[in-house]
Amino acid sequence: MAEQLSLSISTRLVGPLSNMTTLNQQGGVMFGPDQDNYIKLIARVQSDGTLGLQLYSEKKGVGTTIATVGSVGPIASPSTLESLDLMLLTDPQAGTVQAAYRATSATSDTGMVILPNSVLLKGGQVGQYFAAQSKAGIITSSKGSTTPITLTFDSFAIASNETTAARAPIYRLDVAGSDYTDSSGKDWSSDAGFFTSSPGEAIVESNFGVGIANTDNDLLYQTYRAKTGPETSPMESRLLSYNLPVSGKVDVRLHFAEINFGAPGRAAGGIGKRVFDIAIEGKTVFDNFDITAAAGGALTAVVVPIEGIQVVDGTLNISFRSEVNFGAISGIEVLRSPA
Repeated sequence: MAEQLSLSISTRLVGPLSNMTTLNQQGGVMFGPDQDNYIKLIARVQSDGTLGLQLYSEKKGVGTTIATVGSVGPIASPSTLESLDLMLLTDPQAGTVQAAYRATSATSDTGMVILPNSVLLKGGQVGQYFAAQSKAGIITSSKGSTTPITLTFDSFAIASNETTAARAPIYRLDVAGSDYTDSSGKDWSSDAGFFTSSPGEAIVESNFGVGIANTDNDLLYQTYRAKTGPETSPMESRLLSYNLPVSGKVDVRLHFAEINFGAPGRAAGGIGKRVFDIAIEGKTVFDNFDITAAAGGALTAVVVPIEGIQVVDGTLNISFRSEVNFGAISGIEVLRSPA
């Protein structure tokens, strides 16, 4: 069974935070699929006027406080606080989201402190929160106050919590491209001979010369396969599949960039122009995947990791089934899972 990647979502607030004086003024980090379903860890002004932390979860518009940290350590002195790191630690396999913080001043450093309680996601909530279309970001609010709050964020990051053990590459396929070595020394090869498609052959599509954001490897994302037949072909018949000889436990990295819809001189862009399902070993791992939504726009690279795929029949099957227009893929990596 495929596993989704554990992530650390973090931000750093720059001190001092002495301007946070009004009840419910807040700033922090959030994660979730939409405005009615999200998790946030915030620094906020408490009812007694002191600064504290709150881990908060809202599901279907109903909010719950999961954990709080009162005015302790460096947090107790916002005027001398130098930095406040706030972290959401996700575990899709367990369906949990934990919170952690680190507060520093000139005379003290809490180190990383994990809050005692965590958010538990159940059933369909796991897929909803950990879909590629889910969002994360920083948040500020001055709810209930006519005085705006100004906060300075030094950083925001989404990082993998996966093991740093080396993974031996089994395949690195430049879809619709050719053999080459990228700037980091990784060798990529053509996908010729590894795919099948219906109702026709998936043609080579490209947009050379455009810059691709969020990567140093533009060449990989300037080619792709998508169109598997005429525009008049039935949607249910549009299927692109990769069949890669391998056995055992592997990790997959799927590379995408929308270089047609929303690209200069190409078709009009926007979310919903290209939507498709992604299945691995016959099981749907992403339903209604949208490259533009996942990447945050056109001409932007996004890598979707799927961990711990057990291949028992000697062939890794990856398929892209169209829902709107044609499914598209720019690159595929298959790596040996760490022991």
